[in-house]
Amino acid sequence: MTTIGAYLGADSAVIAVDGERRECSLESFTGSGLACHALVPVSFEVRAVGDLLARLQQLSLDVRAFYDVAAFATAALALSGTTLFIELEEDVGAAARVVVSDGVARRQTLLRRSRLGRRTLKRTWMELIGESMVLAQRFDPLHDRESEARLANLVWNSARRASQEGSVVVTLPTPRGDCSVTLTRDQFTARAAPIYRELFGMLHELRPAAARVDVLVAEHDLSLPGFIEMLADFRSCRVLSLRPETLAIAASMQTVTTAPTDEVLLLRGHPVGEAIAGADLVELPQLGSARVCPTHVLWNAEVRPLTAGSLVEIGREVSNSGLSLPEGLAGVSRWHCSLRVTSRATELIDHSSYGTWVNDERVIGRVDVFAGDRIRIGDPGIELTLLTIEKSDGAPAR
Repeated sequence: MTTIGAYLGADSAVIAVDGERRECSLESFTGSGLACHALVPVSFEVRAVGDLLARLQQLSLDVRAFYDVAAFATAALALSGTTLFIELEEDVGAAARVVVSDGVARRQTLLRRSRLGRRTLKRTWMELIGESMVLAQRFDPLHDRESEARLANLVWNSARRASQEGSVVVTLPTPRGDCSVTLTRDQFTARAAPIYRELFGMLHELRPAAARVDVLVAEHDLSLPGFIEMLADFRSCRVLSLRPETLAIAASMQTVTTAPTDEVLLLRGHPVGEAIAGADLVELPQLGSARVCPTHVLWNAEVRPLTAGSLVEIGREVSNSGLSLPEGLAGVSRWHCSLRVTSRATELIDHSSYGTWVNDERVIGRVDVFAGDRIRIGDPGIELTLLTIEKSDGAPAR
């Protein structure tokens, strides 16, 4: 039986039929009665899925199920363990955590933020271009409806060219002739930084501290200025680039099952078998200096040395060699966590029932820590900072 696989976003659709990509619209299948497996963005709520179902039924398609794209992609790639999925839709930015257990990939947690989608990013870059034209040519394209529309059509391509080539010349016609400005990749990145920080903050929140997870990202998002640099903070993780068409093809290869015509399910879990889709491994840029072991821990103007072979307990009731915290701090245990120091590494071990965070990622058991890392304990919590202090000869004071 012929089967359609469709990856349906808020303003786009990618179609495949029986394992082959098709350059067509869903409307071209009107009245066909073909079976349809539809993938939907993780950010879609029940109402949005209901609207999609109504649209597909109007086309007389036999919709068998809607699949959560994060769980489906994890299963289609035959991944294991924990996977984080990040998504930019038109008005929403979202991140999901998928965990594979007992052979099934299930979406476990979803974080969703409005005003973090493509519309906000596009407006931010349009304002950057507009301000640059005002400074350079005394022409404001955002106060002229026709010029603003032209700029809206140019902005995505301009941002991607700046990302690929390092800079781009943006030109708009005006009553006085063409107005051109040159903008760099760094300028686009700087304007998008607040959006990226919040978007990737969701990934940090979903990821167990320093855990080695897979991160799935849409290929077209990786070409945006600064996007891939923000991902570089996920050290030790594998970042995979997905193409929507490969997922649509995988959906079209699903076995057609018989389901009640009045019941269409939204599936947030999918069995994991052999890989039926591919993804590209993304090489992340190396930012900053190499990770070095800390020599001291700082809290409230107190600097405590970290000596090789020592165990530094942290909490309200710890040994004399530990870091003693005062009573009355909410969410701080008597023996909250400890730092185990060796000649090669420093390991943070969580003993609490309240939780310990490193760089806003919750520690599950234990994790290696480095100079510059921030340790947060308690709620709202206090923060400890790990430092490296060098001797006069430049060697670490350890």
